[in-house]
Amino acid sequence: MPFKYMQHNRPLNLRERLYYPEIFNGLRVTLRHFFRNWPRKRDVVTKQYPEERYPFSYRARGRHYLTHRSDGRLTCVACMMCAMACPTNVITIEIGELKTPYYTDRQKIDRYPTSFKIDQLTCIYCGFCVEACPEDAIRMDSARSMMASYTREECVQTIDLLSVPPEPEHEQIYNPLPGKEPAKAALDIRSSKAMKQREY
Repeated sequence: MPFKYMQHNRPLNLRERLYYPEIFNGLRVTLRHFFRNWPRKRDVVTKQYPEERYPFSYRARGRHYLTHRSDGRLTCVACMMCAMACPTNVITIEIGELKTPYYTDRQKIDRYPTSFKIDQLTCIYCGFCVEACPEDAIRMDSARSMMASYTREECVQTIDLLSVPPEPEHEQIYNPLPGKEPAKAALDIRSSKAMKQREY
């Protein structure tokens, strides 16, 4: 195949130096899209945020939240595993002792977190705290992405904010294969991609 030299720094001709034809070309494209989508939105790809949102992937890591047991209590037993696993030390937990311990099917629970804080500005969203938790008490699959605030103090999530479960209407995770667990779905996706690569 012969080499074709492209001259990018060529001088502008008279039509391009006037600029008006190029401006009209740009406006022609804009007006074409406008009148095509004005009566009926046929090719509109813009989402009316925040009313309309793109679905999050099931791998997305959103803002943290704490899970609850069936009786309404927090699942966290204040074992400090998440705080020790955090590489940026953003988790601060204060431990309290229960006067009347309760029992689960696995263990005796006699401690609870009186204070649970996560600094969202310093957090790198690595997910180590979720993996280290033996009780599945902290999760990041909330798909909460709106974390804007005016002060640094508002970015520190306290136990009151972390205890709020995700809203199912807007804050839900998109699973590409319905009816399957995210891990199983990811495995099926990886295997299908591997099979396509083998076919080529």
